[in-house]
Amino acid sequence: DYLASAGDDLFIIIWSNQKSANFESGGTDGAKDGLDDDDEEETATSLERWIPCRNLRRHLEDIYDLCWSPDGQALVSGSVDHSVIIWQLNLGPVSSSGSPPKTLSNGVVGPAARVSNPPYSISQMTDSAATDLAPDLALSSAATVSSGMKSLIMRDHKHYVQGVTWDPTGFYVASLSSDRACRVYRAGTRICLAHVSKAGKQRLFQDDSWKSFFRRLSFSPDGLLLICPAGNLEEAVFAGSGTAPASLSASTSSGNITNANCDAPRIPFVSPQHAAHIFLRCNFTRPAVSLPTGSRPVVCVRFCPQPFQLRPTHLLNGAGDRPESLFDLNYRWLFCLVLEDGLLFFDTQQTIPFAQVRGGFCSLWCA
Repeated sequence: DYLASAGDDLFIIIWSNQKSANFESGGTDGAKDGLDDDDEEETATSLERWIPCRNLRRHLEDIYDLCWSPDGQALVSGSVDHSVIIWQLNLGPVSSSGSPPKTLSNGVVGPAARVSNPPYSISQMTDSAATDLAPDLALSSAATVSSGMKSLIMRDHKHYVQGVTWDPTGFYVASLSSDRACRVYRAGTRICLAHVSKAGKQRLFQDDSWKSFFRRLSFSPDGLLLICPAGNLEEAVFAGSGTAPASLSASTSSGNITNANCDAPRIPFVSPQHAAHIFLRCNFTRPAVSLPTGSRPVVCVRFCPQPFQLRPTHLLNGAGDRPESLFDLNYRWLFCLVLEDGLLFFDTQQTIPFAQVRGGFCSLWCA
């Protein structure tokens, strides 16, 4: 079991969980004998022991976001130095429960099936391949041989990279920057498959006049949706537009989506406002749906890893037939938009939030 952390010291630290009988049996309790109550509060019992097992340094400035690959063998990071780096770690077997769900015909999501043979193939890259992809910034041969690690560096963004995410099926890596652009890469390569910045003449993302450290985007656990924060909304499809649900025809092998309905009429606003944009896997060129948040900026998106059955009734009407789902899925995902001053909770069945939390804590720490 491993954890990864990063910060303004330019290092990414990989931590290893050291399991021992002493910690599992609570062997540290004896160390608390003779301590008064105040000392006990400051000396908490360690139920786990994590030690640094690897330090990674290739970034030149503060590191803003990290994301593991689906199999736990690689890592993607984004930094103030405008770069996105994919790290091959060779950490050995890692247990994983996160994987696309197995969908049953009756709309009930069955047990998750672990993804085997991830398609990004970064673990099969040779040293020469890494040099060819990034000749100006390739690892030295000594570092590669000693650590068994390779990296790919992408410097396509023109400003701070404030969010990165890895497609749960292993095909894509996406990044979001304060240069008002989202880029989607083929995992394991420097090939940029999509540069998302505008829809027509409309800028999709806020500029750097909105001060925030994070723009943390996220794929849905099945990889069919990509939700981006820091959206700029001048016109969009949103609740009440009468839009037909987007059709998602997913292949069990590749997770591709076809026949998406992204040509619904757009609804203008008097002035731009903040939002989160939902993109379909088959079409990164423009959002399928936008979720307006008014004057409250969205800094992060997080999904619940557990799929849920569709609701039999509409949240507002409370009666009648099953409401028309926003996406043509046999299940629904719950996700959270982290705002600067609170949280908004949504599901993929409709565009109206079903709960919100405001004030009382700094919501950024929940991201």
